[in-house]
Amino acid sequence: LVLDELGAKILNTQIDMTNIMYPEGPVAMVEKLSVVRQPMPDMEAVYFVRPSLASVKYILGDFAKQDSTGKLRADWGKGDELYVEGQLGARSPDAQYKGVHLLFCDELNPVGEKMLMNCPELKRHLLSFTETRLGIFPMESNFINFSLGNSLSTLYGHDKTAQGIMDRKTNQLYEDIANKLLGVCVTLHELPVVRYFNNNPRSKPVVDKFCKKIFEHFEKSCVTVKNGDVTVNDGDEETWWYHRSEMKDSESSIPDRAQLLIFDRAEDLSTPLHHEFTYQAMAMDLLSEDITEDEAQLDFEYRYSQALVNGGSVQKIMKLNDDDDVLWRAGKHKHLVDLATFVTNWGKRFHESEEWQLIQKQKQGALTRPKDQMRLLRTSEQSIKKEEALKQHTALALKLFKLKDICIDGEPLLFEINEIETQIARGHDCKKKSVSDDKVRSNLMRLLSRPEVEWNDKKRLLMMWFIHFGWKYSKEKHDKVIDSCEPRLKS
Repeated sequence: LVLDELGAKILNTQIDMTNIMYPEGPVAMVEKLSVVRQPMPDMEAVYFVRPSLASVKYILGDFAKQDSTGKLRADWGKGDELYVEGQLGARSPDAQYKGVHLLFCDELNPVGEKMLMNCPELKRHLLSFTETRLGIFPMESNFINFSLGNSLSTLYGHDKTAQGIMDRKTNQLYEDIANKLLGVCVTLHELPVVRYFNNNPRSKPVVDKFCKKIFEHFEKSCVTVKNGDVTVNDGDEETWWYHRSEMKDSESSIPDRAQLLIFDRAEDLSTPLHHEFTYQAMAMDLLSEDITEDEAQLDFEYRYSQALVNGGSVQKIMKLNDDDDVLWRAGKHKHLVDLATFVTNWGKRFHESEEWQLIQKQKQGALTRPKDQMRLLRTSEQSIKKEEALKQHTALALKLFKLKDICIDGEPLLFEINEIETQIARGHDCKKKSVSDDKVRSNLMRLLSRPEVEWNDKKRLLMMWFIHFGWKYSKEKHDKVIDSCEPRLKS
């Protein structure tokens, strides 16, 4: 199995690599695409890589006897298109592998496909060629990360070209977004109805490219789409199917189609400023210095010190995006005000469960029934993991409360900030009672006058207020809001 960086990330987020390795699976070894690999002319290889020209050149470098200019392999050197450092002398005179299965994470562009098909040595060993739509990273059941770094600066940066003119970098980003959206729809077997603000300069290119790509995908899948009706062409194998098995007898053969809403960030400026006060959000915010994350923002590790009974401490690692952690999975979206109660109740239910009682009976020497002993063997490992997770989350929750000086029985400052945010963004308080615009302004000014509120919070609240209410008030009222900050806001 030959992987590049993207292929390795996708597999690591979805499966345990030990499950596909020999003897459990068919994979004998996993190797990196961009390094010189030992030739294995008696084995077949699967390449699972990004559909980029760089990946194509690495693949061609494993088989081609000459490059596109006619330069023989023995003469390749630094700067040549297919040369890899250390390549010469490490290749079999016959072929790198006996047979090749090319599996791309996304659609390969025509230039790369032509380069592959123009290599006779590769074609002799090519067993299969597959393009998938797997270049997406599911974080949760309803949240997918596209892993498109620097997209905001590309779309909104100061170095943009004149309005109405799209540069090559921006156009490529629109292509990437459309491909990722197509990957989501193909994976979910959905044919959505697409909606966006008409003539939006950033939403429209994404929608146009997405619609073109999804209909091209249907054509390749032997499916015809017309006026919402989907039919399979006669004599062709159906390779796409709608996720719902029951089909209603109506004019449209696809019932209950999903709605795909495309929004430009400029249409909703305040959301990035609105801080969530959930367990996950506060942990990522307050403990950011102790949390490490990978490039795709899929794995988060919190490193902390745990005191020992006999003195000293030991370094511990807690994964903050672990689907096997039932307490994290159930409580990460809980508001911080409800977190203590949630963790306490969860721990109480767990300690009352039969699986935990079996462990207590074993410690007391009262576990005598063979049936209970067999059940303990099956559940003890998971029970111990749950108990360890309960201790970790209890300690983490207490640390978050301490960091924000939250008083459960008093009037916590953190929740006052949350109250003002809710009033600004939604026009009502946390009890769903309507609040007038003038009342929101006076509440904000009172909070800004408190020295204990951090400057970052004050500036964030000011920006939110100006986005939602600034256009309703005069410059004189604007100045009064700004001047209410204590200490004074520096110009």
